[in-house]
Amino acid sequence: MRTPVLIRTAVLEDAAAIARIHIASWRETYRTIIPDAYLDQLSAEKREPGWRKSLA
Repeated sequence: MRTPVLIRTAVLEDAAAIARIHIASWRETYRTIIPDAYLDQLSAEKREPGWRKSLA
């Protein structure tokens, strides 16, 4: 049985989760394109304020 998917507008409380997914997707997608040192220093904690600003 398929689970229905709910698509909704992101809210401020989603910022931390979006930041974590953002960093994980960059690391997965760009691992062989961008140097590991750059990808490894990316931080969801550093990206969260930007997401909070975008969602505000």
